[in-house]
Amino acid sequence: MEKATRKQLKDLRDLVRDKKVRDEKHLFVAEGIKIVTDMFKKGHMPVSVLLSDVLADKKESSELAREFESSGVPVNFTREADINKISDLKNSQGIVAVMRKSEPVDFTEVAGRTVVVLCDGVQDPGNLGAMIRTSAAFNASGILLTGETVDPYNPKVVRASSGTLLDLPVKTCDLEQVVSLRNEGYRLLVSMPEAPTSLDVSELIQFQGPVIVCFGSEARGVSLRLSELADDYFTISIHESVESLNVTVAAAITLFVLSKAQHR
Repeated sequence: MEKATRKQLKDLRDLVRDKKVRDEKHLFVAEGIKIVTDMFKKGHMPVSVLLSDVLADKKESSELAREFESSGVPVNFTREADINKISDLKNSQGIVAVMRKSEPVDFTEVAGRTVVVLCDGVQDPGNLGAMIRTSAAFNASGILLTGETVDPYNPKVVRASSGTLLDLPVKTCDLEQVVSLRNEGYRLLVSMPEAPTSLDVSELIQFQGPVIVCFGSEARGVSLRLSELADDYFTISIHESVESLNVTVAAAITLFVLSKAQHR
């Protein structure tokens, strides 16, 4: 284990703070002992790992560092203050891993009963991260992002996904690509509580796939252009005293129903 250079620290700061750098290098940063360890155990190999000098001296962390190094992953250390400057957390956990982004997937080639989650303009990093985690939990085939959806490799999204970001493909797309998937046989289901023809979410049990299930932005819902493409609208019935559900809760309920449909 060697001490990190100034250039390595600067490169890490750039990955944390700048989407353009993440896009150019096809890399992102995962932070925190549990997230980094979970990704590693699932076979998602880091490009490199940085430990704080405090963490590097602990037995558990030094054993983990040896596991990384035996797998060919370079491990460096630096002062705790340096990692705190890199981290977007108030108090860093002392471990940062550089990871490769998911490889692009052509969903037109995914056969069989499959559920693709479409996030249209979901801007809150915590919400998108939780939706990624939920999608992985209910075995979705992947996630499509349209509109002004937050960067899925934003550190806050990575953290909220709790190490599941690389468990399924995540792809930014445009309206034409959604149309292409519909032409390939995907049924587009759009969350639209106000539509008079909306199905109750429980009725989605009839759709055995392939389907694209779409959720809109927290403030504006699904865009007009996308909602006009819908094959079916659906809603989740809630008590009249509550205006709406958080988009992550709506996604969890819907994906639970669709997961049952896929196994009928």
